[in-house]
Amino acid sequence: MVEVRIHCRGGQGGVTAARIIGLASVREGKHALAFPSFTVERRGAPVMAFLRISENEILDRSFIYNPDYVLVFDSGLLTHPSVKVGVRESTLFLVNAKSRDEAEAIGVSRLVVVDALSIALEVLEVPIVNTAMCGAFAAASRLIGMEALAKAIREFLPARVADKNVEAALKAYWEVEAYGKNE
Repeated sequence: MVEVRIHCRGGQGGVTAARIIGLASVREGKHALAFPSFTVERRGAPVMAFLRISENEILDRSFIYNPDYVLVFDSGLLTHPSVKVGVRESTLFLVNAKSRDEAEAIGVSRLVVVDALSIALEVLEVPIVNTAMCGAFAAASRLIGMEALAKAIREFLPARVADKNVEAALKAYWEVEAYGKNE
């Protein structure tokens, strides 16, 4: 089983991202469970979302304490105490940041950076980074393919915004792909 923890701010689409990645996993024949952790937070408040992906049925419904992947949608959260809780040396961090230097402050050995905010502003014209982060996750993790992700985005989001969100995901996917080849 692979466990993913998403750290974001309310309104950035972290919960939706977990659901979209989970749906893409299901479309590829896997099992997935996505769920949020928030109470009365307002837009801009720190929020967490969780995702499990497995080849087998998922019975564990607890929070994720030792994630394989940590996605950070806002580099301002890199110093938040919850971001590094329970991580291992093998945990891969995927951070939305303008540069690698900005994200390296987190001090982890496995780090992938994508400028999801610039992609979202360019393609969607709004600062909602969730689908760009989904595309970056697909490239960094290799757990889901871009075809399944595009299908999940189109299934989950309203038709009027789906194609632009697929475009944002694809752009982030290729940015991470290119980054990985230069690493």
